[in-house]
Amino acid sequence: MKKTLVLLFSFISLTLFSQDINQIDKALNIPDSLSYDAEIRIYKGFGITNLTEVFRMYKKRNQWKIERYFYYAPVQEMQKPNIKKIKLTAKTHPEFVWQSILRANILEIPDMEEIMYKLQKRGEVQFVDESYEVWNKTSFITDGTGFKVKIKRGKDSNEIYYGNPESYLKMYPEVDELLFFSELLNVIKSEFNMWRYN
Repeated sequence: MKKTLVLLFSFISLTLFSQDINQIDKALNIPDSLSYDAEIRIYKGFGITNLTEVFRMYKKRNQWKIERYFYYAPVQEMQKPNIKKIKLTAKTHPEFVWQSILRANILEIPDMEEIMYKLQKRGEVQFVDESYEVWNKTSFITDGTGFKVKIKRGKDSNEIYYGNPESYLKMYPEVDELLFFSELLNVIKSEFNMWRYN
């Protein structure tokens, strides 16, 4: 029998989708589904604040459009969300950025939920209650920053969520999916000088 010892790193629970993505898209006046053959959206937030940032990059009529949104959800019932939009310019070339994003395998990697079995330390065999059992150590970070990614290239698309990927990568540096996701974030940080202090 296999047992799991859970280690919690915070006592504040993480609400994964504190703001509904469809509601955010509607407020930002962008379609729910990806409209262009080359498009990526990264929603950053989902912690205990009311802020969700959205990075959007898409190719329209052979021209790259790159935008960053700040969406502050209403705190009180009758309030409207506060929205700020910034146009971004890549340090290099948008096509280089797009190919660097694709190089991070974001079209292929599964959702974080599907790799949770990898996010544990191999346990030791212990003699407990007159039998031998394997006790694995699993760590959960229960508050922090989550990233929802939607990406489309032609007919291929993917939609994934990763919570605290860089923190998990420090604990599990051998997990490919975390390496790829962190590579994606590093491209965004480097090219647009944003999200450097998560």
